Amino acid sequence: MKYTTHLVVVTLLTLSTPYAMAITDAAKAGRIDIVKELLEKGVNPNGNIPSSYTPLHAAAERGDLAMCTLLLSYGAKVDYQEYDGNWGSTDTALALAAKKTHYKVVKLLLENGANVFAGTDWASTVLSSLGCSKQTEVIKILIELSKEGTVSSDKTFLTNFLNEIASCGSATRVAKQLLDLGAQVNGFNEGYTPLHRAAMSGNLEMSRLLLSYGATVDVRQKYAKKTALAVAAKNSEHGGGENKHYEVCKLLLENGADVNVPFDKQDLPICVHNKRIKKLLKSYGAKSGPNQLIQLSNYHGR
Repeated sequence: MKYTTHLVVVTLLTLSTPYAMAITDAAKAGRIDIVKELLEKGVNPNGNIPSSYTPLHAAAERGDLAMCTLLLSYGAKVDYQEYDGNWGSTDTALALAAKKTHYKVVKLLLENGANVFAGTDWASTVLSSLGCSKQTEVIKILIELSKEGTVSSDKTFLTNFLNEIASCGSATRVAKQLLDLGAQVNGFNEGYTPLHRAAMSGNLEMSRLLLSYGATVDVRQKYAKKTALAVAAKNSEHGGGENKHYEVCKLLLENGADVNVPFDKQDLPICVHNKRIKKLLKSYGAKSGPNQLIQLSNYHGR
């Protein structure tokens, strides 16, 4: 949309609600002068709400800090969710800014009350839609704001963050900060504890950190009823992670993990094929039998 005659557009926008979608176009284009003029004329800072993609979404996605600040000062709704009828996407401005690594905008939105757990793609959280490096950066901001008292330092809030990054290889330092702030080392999120997630991904340093903070080594998942040792042993067979999962299994066993945990009939037992890990488990007294959670396959594989 061209803005050479934007004063005429401003006048039209103040007269008819459907034209309010143009404030979003102006925000997309980075035309803060036009957006400011529209707001001063009384145009809704949330644009044409039925479209669900607000001016704040547009500004956050661009990383336009000044535009976001302006829109928020005029009452833009910080957690309005963009709805995609085809895929069920419900991105907030915070989610869009985080995905694009616009961390100054992320901080601004959080300072203005953005909810990090508001829905995003596939109704997951903002954090779980990001890769490890982006997650870590967002959580660093959250830690900073939590210390300042700007965002919640509730233990459940912090524990959810810890669960999100427990599988990330480069996040040990951030995880320690979360634990020091009060994140629960044995807290569940979607049925998993942080130790389950670390073991599943073969994250040795994270597993070691969590155990040093008192993680219960044989705690079971809420729904699948598997221990950290079981998920580490099973996941050694996926994605070429034999060595890292072997080291996690060894660490867990050294910290007292029970290699003969009984099978819980709420879920299926796991069958270990990896020759090296089978040998390790046997060295700690692993037994064979139908009642074992961790069953050793007779297949002589790698």
